[in-house]
Parts: sequence; structure tokens; C-alpha cells
Amino acid sequence: MTRIRHNAIASLFLALACGADRAPAPLVVATTTSVEDSGLMDVLVPAFEGAEPAFRLQVIAVGSGEAFALGRRGDADLLITHAPDDEAEFVRRGFGEESTTIMSSHFVIVGPAADPARVRAAMSVEDALRRVAGAAAPFLTRGDSSGTHRQEMALWRQAGLSPWRDGAAWYRESGVGMAELLRVAGERAAYTLSDRGTFLVVGETTGLTILYDDASESLYNPYAATIVKDARQKEGARAFYEWLRGPGQAVIGTYGQERFGRPLFEPSIRPG
Repeated sequence: MTRIRHNAIASLFLALACGADRAPAPLVVATTTSVEDSGLMDVLVPAFEGAEPAFRLQVIAVGSGEAFALGRRGDADLLITHAPDDEAEFVRRGFGEESTTIMSSHFVIVGPAADPARVRAAMSVEDALRRVAGAAAPFLTRGDSSGTHRQEMALWRQAGLSPWRDGAAWYRESGVGMAELLRVAGERAAYTLSDRGTFLVVGETTGLTILYDDASESLYNPYAATIVKDARQKEGARAFYEWLRGPGQAVIGTYGQERFGRPLFEPSIRPG
């Protein structure tokens, strides 16, 4: 199993091309940084490779937007993303062969424990964001077209605000993955939107805390697996896709239970 971040993708594909005549093509999975940073891939990959020893996974951790770009170029075989509208569009335009929701979590608003914007007192997520804007409190955005970034922008619009368009000085773009964003937000005592799983895994090292969390549809965070139509390793992509929909659901449903007393992700497919 190999993992790689966005800035080394070119090196990965060069290595794959050079070794193409010596070994079967690896199964390249482009997954969101939140799935990687939560640690879930650390259990999914060995479990799948143990069940299907004919395949070896190469994991690329990027935002959902970049994952779709890799899929469109045929540089990934299977995508794990959390951008439902984009997933549907990817399949509709013929880039994806099949897509299904495999798990979900929720987004949360995190920030400094002192909470200068009084987000803890918010009655809704829209109220929480208006409090941040009203206090001109520092807020860090992914700014990378990831699923988290797109959901964050949708939430600001629900609140009747668009700080990126208004040039608000308190609204800053990071352009980094989820775990790194949390670390930077902690250093700057800033607010941000995070998936709950990544925050539970890395949040205690940042000095941030969960300030707003509810079970509303607005904060629902579904993840889908999508087979790329022009996948180089189509057989492996299909095998991993079916495993995620089948035995992988039990792995997803227990991950985090021992450490946090609750799973970090909710499986989406119940045994029939």
C-alpha cells in the first residue's frame, strides 16, 4: 500500500509508468483528505488487500475537486468523495461508471475555547456563522473546491453571507487538507468547518474545540465511492467498490468505536 499527497502525484504516476512492465497495475484510489486524515484508510486498505490479495492500492489524498479531476483524466480508478452534486454530475457526463453512498458523518464548527464570537450560544448553524461574521472573528476556509469547502460556502449562503465575495479581512483561505487546516486554525485561534471524524482524531492537538454541532440536514456529510469509467485497473476498482458496499461496511461501522466510544462514520448500506 502506498499513500501520496497532491504535491507528489506526478512522481507517483511516473513511477507507475516506469514499473508498468514489471508488475500488475496498482489500484489507484483518490480519496478526500478527511477520509485519510481520520485514519479510516489505515484500516480499509489492509482489510481489502487481505480479502483480495490480487490487488494493491495506491491512495492519493486530495480534496474532492481534485479527485474528480484525476478521475476525468483517467489517473485514478476509484474515487471516495463527499460532494453529492458533483458525484452525480461526474456520472451523468460519462466519467463515472457507477457511484453509491457508502458512509456518512456530520460537519461541525470548531474554534478557540474562548469563543469570542459566542458560537456556543447559536440556535442554528446559520446563526453560528452570522455570529462569526458579526464579531469579525478569524475564520479559515479550505478554499480548494473540496467537499468541505463547497459545503462551507453553501452554509454561508444559507446564512445570507458571502465573505469570499465581500473581501472580508477576517475570512482567510488556507488551501490545505483537513488535518493541516485544523492545525493552522489552532495556531491562529480561528474558527473553521470540519468533518467530525478528522477533528476527533487530530483536534486535541490543536487547542480548538467543537462549538456547534447538530444533526440537521445542513451538516450531513455523505461519502460516495465512484468507479471511474476509463479506469486503468477496472477489475480492481470493481472489486474494491463491491467490497466497500459489502464486507467493508462492517469495517466502517466499527472504526473509532474503541478509541472514541462511537464510530467516526455511519455505514450507509445495511445488511439485506
